[in-house]
Amino acid sequence: MKEKSNNSKGELSTEEKLQNTIKELSLQNEVMNTRAQELVVANKELAFQNEQEHKHAEELLNANKEFTSLNTTQQTLFAAIVDSSDDAVLSKTLDGIITSWNHGAEIIFGYKPDEILGKHVFTLIPQHIQHEEVEIIKKIRNGEKVDHFETERIKKDGTVFNTSITISPIKDWKGNITGDSKILRDISQRKKAETKLYESKRHLQVIYDSSSEVIFLVEVQDEKEFIFTSMNNAGLRKMGTTRQQLVNRNVKDIIPQPSLNLVLSKYREAVETKKTVRWEETTEYPTGVKTAIVNVSPIYDDKGKCVQLVGVLYDITERKQFEKTNQENEKKVN
Repeated sequence: MKEKSNNSKGELSTEEKLQNTIKELSLQNEVMNTRAQELVVANKELAFQNEQEHKHAEELLNANKEFTSLNTTQQTLFAAIVDSSDDAVLSKTLDGIITSWNHGAEIIFGYKPDEILGKHVFTLIPQHIQHEEVEIIKKIRNGEKVDHFETERIKKDGTVFNTSITISPIKDWKGNITGDSKILRDISQRKKAETKLYESKRHLQVIYDSSSEVIFLVEVQDEKEFIFTSMNNAGLRKMGTTRQQLVNRNVKDIIPQPSLNLVLSKYREAVETKKTVRWEETTEYPTGVKTAIVNVSPIYDDKGKCVQLVGVLYDITERKQFEKTNQENEKKVN
């Protein structure tokens, strides 16, 4: 016989309490099952994420290994290039302490690495120009690069030589400038050649200016047009003109007829045959009628094109007059 609830007191019967407890346990069970399912899904998602992270970590590890290998290869290659360079390649701190020294630097300066590393760069710079290094450091501190700066340096044996230097800032991983690298080339031979060339040009200029013969230069344009570019003092005097009146003017505007056609044909012959052309001409200039022997030689550029003609004019007017006088005297005698 079922136990009834005491309705007068509003209390639940034992059976009702049991049923409520069962319902509550069932509900909790259902919630727990749902939570368990959620946990299973979460665990699967977490496992998937862990797998992806592990895969990503492996990819990063492999990429790092590949980068390290590539970086090592590049560094090895760069070191080999630097060490095999004929130019001196060195680096130093902003305080001037030498920190690296390649084989080219050893050959050029004569110092072995253990003799120069840790020394101040002033060891390599003649005292009278050490102030240049101070100015260079100022530029390096501002992040500037110095290209092909020509100056002097001093070797271990005390020999001072000409050099061209390119200087670049060195930065750490934070971008701070910590020093500079220098690529230095010995240009002593080039400077000697330039000096010899300058001396040769100077000697030629002296000959050009002091010669009693007429010397002139003509620019060749399209192998048809000829422009006077220079004439020495003797030529200007004999032709009765000035350098301003002559230079950069067309030959057609300077040489009078009937000599012009002959001169142009001879100029073209020199260009076409690539040989010196010699002829005799008589021309009337402001200073009078002049008879001369003219030599014209072509000058070529590095592509083999004739770009100029150099001419020498030997005035034989007096000789011609003397020959004419002798001939007339002989006729009178006969």
